[in-house]
Amino acid sequence: MKLINWTPNNALFDIFDNIDSYVEPYFQNRFKKPNVSINDMGNNYSVLLEMPGIDKKDIDITVNEGILNIKAEKKESDDKVIYSEINNYNYSRSFYIPDDVKIDKIKAKSLNGLLNIELPKLKSVNKNLKRIAIS
Repeated sequence: MKLINWTPNNALFDIFDNIDSYVEPYFQNRFKKPNVSINDMGNNYSVLLEMPGIDKKDIDITVNEGILNIKAEKKESDDKVIYSEINNYNYSRSFYIPDDVKIDKIKAKSLNGLLNIELPKLKSVNKNLKRIAIS
């Protein structure tokens, strides 16, 4: 006979201690915020995102009102899966674009689960400075 550590079953009293375990299954496979590294390379900014399992055709990069939006959806395979610990994610991340970026020259490359977005800098920042007269 084996000795087993006895723990009382007080589920009624510790329900709030374990609330995450009840709620998490509904949200765990919906969205994932990919890890990111942003670097100033001198002539450009480099935004590197970890997106394992995402093919480049499933990535959508847009620029809208000074915001860079990156969205990707990992498609479920049509295979009949017997068992899988690999989660399906919708990746989503947004960043403000600095004033010194050439928006029409932004480039992106995807390789081995890493998405690299290159944002080239302008040679000079054109700020529309308007002087307001005080009356």
